[in-house]
Amino acid sequence: MLVVFSHLVHIEGKYGHNENFLSGYFLYGVSGVDLFFVISGFVMITVSRKKQGQSPLYPLPFLYNRMTRIYPVYWFYSVIVLAVYFYRPEMVNSSHGNQVHVFASFLLWPQNLAPLLAVAWTLTHEMYFYLVFAVMLWGRRSRIKWYLFFWLIAVIVGNLVLDSQSFPLLKIVFHPLTLEFIAGCIVGLVIFNGHIAYGRLYLYGGGILLLFSTAVCYAYFGRTLPAGWSRVLFFGVPCSLMVYGAVASEFQSTLRFPRWLNAIGDASYSTYLSHVLVLSFLGRVWYRLGQEGLYDNFLMITFMVLFVVVYGHLSFRYIEKPIIRGFRHLRATVSLSGL
Repeated sequence: MLVVFSHLVHIEGKYGHNENFLSGYFLYGVSGVDLFFVISGFVMITVSRKKQGQSPLYPLPFLYNRMTRIYPVYWFYSVIVLAVYFYRPEMVNSSHGNQVHVFASFLLWPQNLAPLLAVAWTLTHEMYFYLVFAVMLWGRRSRIKWYLFFWLIAVIVGNLVLDSQSFPLLKIVFHPLTLEFIAGCIVGLVIFNGHIAYGRLYLYGGGILLLFSTAVCYAYFGRTLPAGWSRVLFFGVPCSLMVYGAVASEFQSTLRFPRWLNAIGDASYSTYLSHVLVLSFLGRVWYRLGQEGLYDNFLMITFMVLFVVVYGHLSFRYIEKPIIRGFRHLRATVSLSGL
């Protein structure tokens, strides 16, 4: 939802009749991506911790689960954008001269151009993380902290020594954002080693730190968002504290999240993939039918947020979940689960 608000700033600027209800501060909702990366690291430790090292073939079903979790729903929305591109190419990837690399986009392969579905740049980082993590699963569980440590060192050294900006693949491999995935893994290791003290303190402290970091960035940099190492510092650190605090609080039974918030979380992947398409469509309707004035902007933004949430839930229920069930059934049919 942070990411939704960050994109709403652009939508309002483009279709809001030269009025701005949302401050540029909301652009810093991109920190939701950093939270997403930390959560991903934690989740991978969670789903693999009992099976690592038990079977030399376990990384194969692990990769199958991860790839079928990411690709099919992503392809569904990418096909929609591809259809738009064939019909109105000027509406897609305007920041790169309306150029697209369809094959690289569908594979989530690193590239210099933006992918067909703009938000999918994060999924390229995600798939890289899954591949490296799958390799680590061939080792012993007791050594995973060392694998993570050497991976962290390799990313830092490679980023500082190599000219990775000129090569899309190396840029992903040595990108500072990888440290947020590693931080999520470390959070998982700490949690499952029984260290769950002061959960609410870390959760609220991380949240306050994130707000403070965002305020500092906005005060000094305005609408120029931090990138690279500064982004990891300003966003990754507080998000790591928040993830640890949230999970530790649940383990301590000192905090329960409301059902409606859990429902939004369940649909978060569908919401993430679809929200730019939904907002762009509603923005065009807004531009044609809306009126000038901040009150009109407030009503439209409220409606758009609610619509994004509702559509995300419908997408999760009727598109994402059936696809996941279908691939799980396929895995059981071909006996992948027995590997």
